Amino acid sequence: MVDPRGEHIRPDRVAAPASGADVFAERLLQIIDEGQRTATYKLALVLALIDASAAHAADDGRAPAVLHTRDVAAHVLRLYLPQTRRYLAGSDEAQVLRQITSGNSAILGAVTRLYGAAEARGCRLSEIATRLPDEYEACLDEVERTVARYPLRRLQVVGREHRPFLYDVDWSESVGLRTLHAPGGGQVRFRPSAGDHLLRLAPLVRPLVELHWTRMVARLNRLDLEEERLRAHLFGADRAVFPTSLRSALVDLHDGTCFYCGDRLRSRIEIDHFIPWSRWPNDAVENLVPADRCNTRNPVRIVAALATPAPAEPRGDASRSDREPGDEDG
Repeated sequence: MVDPRGEHIRPDRVAAPASGADVFAERLLQIIDEGQRTATYKLALVLALIDASAAHAADDGRAPAVLHTRDVAAHVLRLYLPQTRRYLAGSDEAQVLRQITSGNSAILGAVTRLYGAAEARGCRLSEIATRLPDEYEACLDEVERTVARYPLRRLQVVGREHRPFLYDVDWSESVGLRTLHAPGGGQVRFRPSAGDHLLRLAPLVRPLVELHWTRMVARLNRLDLEEERLRAHLFGADRAVFPTSLRSALVDLHDGTCFYCGDRLRSRIEIDHFIPWSRWPNDAVENLVPADRCNTRNPVRIVAALATPAPAEPRGDASRSDREPGDEDG
């Protein structure tokens, strides 16, 4: 098993199945797979919530109950900042990649201006907050305002149905920084256990979000993913046959028990995909778990129980989905 930073965790830290974790995982995957997007904002928000939760986790690794919009915005800014570098695609001229379907992106515009200021001053990305504090804070203001108004309020909308399961917020889409920064304002309140579930799922959610993000940017910028499609055409995307050594290692990692029901594994041992193969063909070891016959009863579901590790210790560091003017839906 791995923690949100990708490090292996001992089997003795594996927690018992968590009530409601299967529903949480399914809904989280649903908003990633099916949520309406006109920009990459919502994808950035998912990763920012993971990163901010890890950064503010308790000493025992538990996620915080509340995050502030300023902290979330800082992590969104951190994600977008290196993406404002010009990208050279084939023989075309280098370009700043488009990340919104139409109109202008308030976040990307602000981040691009910050990047330009840093470049003009010969400032490394890691030094911007200290060497260009005024420019950094102005950019962060714009990111926070936009994140609070749009993706934070709309992330949990699938189709046109608002189905909150991850967090609650209590402001409207016209919210301003004065309201967010007032005492008790700007609070992103996790629902019970939601922050912990998010951290447990982080090693699997992050590459899935990055995949959707990459594909959306490629589509918006007409960057064909021919290499990926050609590989699938030539070699297919069939399931791998897992070697005996991998099977043994996974069984040992899980202390010889089934990931789903917790029973001792005996003669028949299946290697299952935590996120189903039909949803995401990923054979990486962090997506594999040992199971017994209980797995064959319903093999195309998201996990029936989340028997994943307790969150690792940190290392520091609305109801409608139509677009608003400026296409800041995310």
